[in-house]
Amino acid sequence: MSKNKLKPKSKMTQAERMVLNWTGVEPDGKEATQKPTDRKSVKQILHILTNGIYAANPELAFGIVRRLLTGNVLKAKHFDEFISRHPVFNQLGLRALNGEGQIYDVDGALLEEAKDSKWGQENKVLRTLEVVGEVSISWVDKDGVKTEKTLLGFEMITYETDSRPFIALNCGGGSAARHFLLKSGPKPDYKINNDADSRRYVKKGTTVEKTLQAEEKEAESEADSIVAQILAGETVRLGNF
Repeated sequence: MSKNKLKPKSKMTQAERMVLNWTGVEPDGKEATQKPTDRKSVKQILHILTNGIYAANPELAFGIVRRLLTGNVLKAKHFDEFISRHPVFNQLGLRALNGEGQIYDVDGALLEEAKDSKWGQENKVLRTLEVVGEVSISWVDKDGVKTEKTLLGFEMITYETDSRPFIALNCGGGSAARHFLLKSGPKPDYKINNDADSRRYVKKGTTVEKTLQAEEKEAESEADSIVAQILAGETVRLGNF
């Protein structure tokens, strides 16, 4: 995509705008080779993806990393680092090791399907990975701390003709690898596998830990106030009674 045909920012997804602003990589990403500029180094990008809105929106964080891989800004090792460092994605690996009902398929069904496909005959498949499981996400919005349990997963195929792995989010919405590469599955449901925009609003300048501490102090202060009123002989009304 040439500069004069660049998609207007107003029509870009959240992930596309962020990647463009950070690196200069355009939405198609296929021919882009720009490296991070100014203070936005690879390490800083990965650090950003573990905090704030990205911790509360692991799907969006994954989508940004996927686009950075496509644009040659990140390499396979950075994807590994992201999965291990992100506070939600890293739950998948830990739970898998603990054997708590995790689906964690290394070089399994996807590898066999890839090798048997026409695409697999043209590309030497090296490794495959499919992982999905229930994770817990906590964040702070205008009403306080929220916690949600949701399915989160992804698939990965590495092959000899490209140093970058093919990665795709799969939270139960279908396999992009099977549909686009292997031509063996239906088109994924991108309402479920949406890695382009945030799903959870996060109040700026807040963290779950600090908010919980503040709420605890407020509750303690309220309790102290009630006790003081009772000791002073005052009438105290609790709730609606």
